[in-house]
Amino acid sequence: MQLRITRDDVLKSKTLPSDWFPVEVTDYEEKVSKAGDSMNYTLTFTVLDGEYKGAKLFRLFNEKAPGFAIPFLEAIGVEVAEEGGEFNLEACKGKRLKVFNKPELYEGQLRNRVEGFAAL
Repeated sequence: MQLRITRDDVLKSKTLPSDWFPVEVTDYEEKVSKAGDSMNYTLTFTVLDGEYKGAKLFRLFNEKAPGFAIPFLEAIGVEVAEEGGEFNLEACKGKRLKVFNKPELYEGQLRNRVEGFAAL
């Protein structure tokens, strides 16, 4: 039996440089946190063009710190009022924006980390 490695597999193994990338939100997942006391909301971003076209980047938001999602929401054109509100992150699939990737060392491995958001 032969091991098959696809372009997606190759891109998943790459650490992208610190830079802005045009992306589309291509997936959304809700899961209970490891501690079991809150919800995690994970967005998957797919790079739209350039050398890393097709690469996937991820960003997790947690219900205990929802304010961290404000820059993302604003980058896709959602206005967040001073009094806040409720937002359906699953409805963000298909939205396009720019994300800033800042690689970080995590448990001894260099990993992609989405640090910033901007309108495309």
